[in-house]
Amino acid sequence: MKTITIGKIGKRIMATKTKVGKMLARPAPPLFGRRVLFVCQCNLNRSPTFERYFAKEHPGYEFRSAGISYGYPYQFDQDIINWAQIIFFMELKQLDTVMKNPKYKFHQPIFALNIEDIYDPDDPELIKLIKQKEGWIVEQIKRIGG
Repeated sequence: MKTITIGKIGKRIMATKTKVGKMLARPAPPLFGRRVLFVCQCNLNRSPTFERYFAKEHPGYEFRSAGISYGYPYQFDQDIINWAQIIFFMELKQLDTVMKNPKYKFHQPIFALNIEDIYDPDDPELIKLIKQKEGWIVEQIKRIGG
């Protein structure tokens, strides 16, 4: 079994070589037991900023981000839902959209952060807002155990 890193955020996967030499990939087991997903519309501004900030400030957890709109990188799908132990949506309307879709099956706590789509990536005002919500978010993450 071999662990390799791919993608923008260094997504870890495990690959197993089959008898015919093909590599089969599957998500790697968690590094630290708490897997956190941030979701916004396109995964261009808000959720990647949250992912980077929390990965830097809380290295004991795994963070990823995704978008619910089609055609953008790091798409929200059932695989990333299954990976996550807790999910934070940037807006309630995004949460409502995915909850109405019967193809998604959730098993974890889900929250809406009420962060409007008015920020650029790593916008100082967005970072300030993240810092204001950080304590509450970390409290929710700790509640899931690990």
